[in-house]
Amino acid sequence: MAPAHRPSGRITLIITIAAVLLAVSRTASAQRLAAYVSLVDQYSRGEAQDAVVQLARRGNERITKDIAAWMRQLSPDQLRAAVMMHTDLGYVLMAGGQGSSALLQIRNAESLIGIMIGNGHDMEAPRAFAIRWYAFTAGMYTSQGQLDAASGFVRAGLVAYPRAAELYVARGSIMEMRASMDSSDDLRRGISVSRAGRPALRIARMQESAAADFERAIECDGHFAPAHLHRGWVHYLLHDDRASSDLEAALAATATDDVRYLAHLFLGAVAEGRGDLEAARTEFEAARTIAPHQSSSVALSRVEAALGHTERARTIAAEAAGHAAQTDDPWWNYHLGGFDADILFWLRREARHQ
Repeated sequence: MAPAHRPSGRITLIITIAAVLLAVSRTASAQRLAAYVSLVDQYSRGEAQDAVVQLARRGNERITKDIAAWMRQLSPDQLRAAVMMHTDLGYVLMAGGQGSSALLQIRNAESLIGIMIGNGHDMEAPRAFAIRWYAFTAGMYTSQGQLDAASGFVRAGLVAYPRAAELYVARGSIMEMRASMDSSDDLRRGISVSRAGRPALRIARMQESAAADFERAIECDGHFAPAHLHRGWVHYLLHDDRASSDLEAALAATATDDVRYLAHLFLGAVAEGRGDLEAARTEFEAARTIAPHQSSSVALSRVEAALGHTERARTIAAEAAGHAAQTDDPWWNYHLGGFDADILFWLRREARHQ
């Protein structure tokens, strides 16, 4: 029987070094996890700003497959906090014009959403959180005019949740924004979008595509007020007689002042378009009663002037001028892509839930 071969000194040294390096790697990984979890817990406790600042100081670290493996050790509460910690940093970076760094953080958040979905796809809590995160992120990119990026997040969300009303509204809003941007470009080039022809037909088809997505959202959830609101406005732009009933349905379903304000504002536009100035006046006044934003004040002043109420029109216009710097007018938020602060606040509350 041949004697067993003993490893040479060189091989023994290699094995020993490999074992040491593996132990060091495991220790470093554990230390990184502990440091990361500490930031997540800090965010969850409500110390969000400090946690986000410290995360920013770590640099542009990307969550890779191996990092995601140890992030699966996070609890559901920690996962939500981690998602929003990265999302908040991405939002800050985007506002600061650092688009690529912002996208990296948003992708990190999306990786964590993937872990959350994998851990409990059919459970209501992760489902609601994930759907709203995809809808918010799409809205964030839409409001920046980055419509292709926004579409990518909607597609990813719909793969996981194909009957999510919020995501069909997000997709329809992207197409609505494309139509608005194309229409503005045509006007700048001196092309009439009201004249029958290829530019007008192209924009109308975009609006019809948006309306179809809002219809899908309503089929998924008939009480989802934003879907009725968006479809009503698009139907108004298409001169579709269903606009009023859509907007009335939004009013009946909503619990938020912003949707109520916009529904009255849009109903006023519908009435004004058909020449019913008294009805328009009533709707614009209702919107202005909810909040004296510039858009409702300007619309009401215009209608009052058309009705011959010159002095009241001047008074309202003067008041509107005093709100010229107002940035919380729901119309401008809607017109610029529909950044949804309410969803953001909801996500943050869930992430900081103890």
